[in-house]
Amino acid sequence: MASTAVILTCIHVVSWTLSTSASSSLQFDHEAFTVRRLRQLTQQIPTENILQLATSLGETELVTYLNRTGLATSVSDSALVTVFGPTNAAFDTASVAVRSMLVHSPATAHAIMAYHIVDGRFQSSDFVNEQLLKTKLGLNVRINVYPSTNVITASGRPIQVADKAATNGILHELSAVMLPPGGAIPKVLSEVPDLSILLSVVKAAGMTDQLSAVGPFTLFAPTNHAFHSLPAGELSQLFKNTTRLREVLSHHIAKGTTYSAGLQPQMTIPVLNGALSLVNEGSMVNINNASSIIFADLNASNGVIHLIDSVLFLTQ
Repeated sequence: MASTAVILTCIHVVSWTLSTSASSSLQFDHEAFTVRRLRQLTQQIPTENILQLATSLGETELVTYLNRTGLATSVSDSALVTVFGPTNAAFDTASVAVRSMLVHSPATAHAIMAYHIVDGRFQSSDFVNEQLLKTKLGLNVRINVYPSTNVITASGRPIQVADKAATNGILHELSAVMLPPGGAIPKVLSEVPDLSILLSVVKAAGMTDQLSAVGPFTLFAPTNHAFHSLPAGELSQLFKNTTRLREVLSHHIAKGTTYSAGLQPQMTIPVLNGALSLVNEGSMVNINNASSIIFADLNASNGVIHLIDSVLFLTQ
């Protein structure tokens, strides 16, 4: 014990000696350092609520639509709230139909904007892949984390700027407007006229219940034109062979949600029957050198649908 005390005393003496000699040469102004640090901390403390923060960030479209739909008060007064806020550019590049509904259909506008608001405070560090967050609309936003492309998406829309802190929550700026899902995959297929043959294939293969389950799934969906482009008689032969029909359909279904933001320049995606080889060239995504995605990121409550221009076969 005595030797330990001596050693500790020596350490303190050496430490004091070093700090004394260092202070004489460095002239460290601890008071000035403390003042600067406290000012930095003060600047980091939020002073605006979500609505005020969006205004300060210049997200005028977001503020306008929150006010029009009567959700501004909810966002301002909520104890803790997370808003996935489309930027002005995101609103400007939304489809004509979406922009029209935001302006001329109060009920639809309210549904769209309510889908961007989640009770609770969620920073990007809280997100995990396939996380579901219940919105003010009552439907879930699906969070996907794609380390390979360094992107986090909310219902497929990339988060452009994350973690803007407000006094009552967090604002994540989105690069596109989110649209509420119309239901599980079969329900969404039923609402797209150009996917009617695929819906018939799903039913004939006995896979409606499977594609209505929690999943999630990514469906590469051949359009009606893709089926009509098959050699004469091939489609009718498929409908006569349920086993073969299931094999072909299963070659179009992957487990997990892979939105376009998660597609790497080159990647292999395992599907229920085999695997797909994708080449992402930005403006075009080629699959198995046989098909291309012609419309991406059709949202479903249990995954995502990408429309493709050819039917995929395992031998391709």
